[in-house]
Amino acid sequence: MSNGRWQEAPDLSWLDSILNHLEALSADSGRWEDFDKALKELVSRFDDLMSFGCHMALVERPAILSKMERVAELLDGVLKRTTDLTATYGRTDALEQLADDARDCLWQITEEVLGNVVRTTDLLPEGLAKSESGRARHFVAWAVEQVMENVDRLEVRGRDSAGIAVQCLLFKDSDLDTILGLDAQPVPLNPERMKNGVQKITNTTKLTSGRISYTFVYKIANLVGRLGDNTSRLRRAVHDDQLLWKIASLTEQANIVAHTRWASNGIISLSNCHPVDGC
Repeated sequence: MSNGRWQEAPDLSWLDSILNHLEALSADSGRWEDFDKALKELVSRFDDLMSFGCHMALVERPAILSKMERVAELLDGVLKRTTDLTATYGRTDALEQLADDARDCLWQITEEVLGNVVRTTDLLPEGLAKSESGRARHFVAWAVEQVMENVDRLEVRGRDSAGIAVQCLLFKDSDLDTILGLDAQPVPLNPERMKNGVQKITNTTKLTSGRISYTFVYKIANLVGRLGDNTSRLRRAVHDDQLLWKIASLTEQANIVAHTRWASNGIISLSNCHPVDGC
């Protein structure tokens, strides 16, 4: 999931450019065809919009959040205007393309950008979401939520079990004693622990370089249920894991493996549920 780019401050000057362009065009009802250029510029910023740097700016800077929300409002106006024009003058390729681009951009910003801020914040324990010193912790939450959202999509094909493993590589010379206190001792592969139907396994590995990684595995097996049940419980288990969030504050890189089963071979059970945890 990660390299070192999550630590970099993003350049969001392009957001002002797009916002100003959309505002100017919205004020001139005779130039709706010119929205095509603004939308293409927004589409070209797909990776920037989906980056952790943009995400964290929305969390930490209310002014940036307000600008992104305003862009969404203007895009909604573009979509409504193109619908009205189509109803009045009939369908054209240009209007249809403009509506499609506006709809795609609006969905991305409202659901994948602004919506993700809410979902990631909800994944963090109360009191930590707005922590000024929690960039690394928030990065782990953002990374986990990115993967969870894709498991949600995969479960359309089947949802009898699901699991996620979160491996945190700590910064070199991390002060475990100060952060963890009594929990600073290495954690061996522990016996299965269950809470709300979710099995949790924690393991500590000391690498040959002397650095430490912590791995947290969460799994659930449930033959009968509805889409979203499994990831809802996995999210709750992640949210409630105090050790994970202590470790997350020291994390330089997060590597995540997740799995959801369908067309199962063998009984539906935690031992058959991936990721395999070694227990």
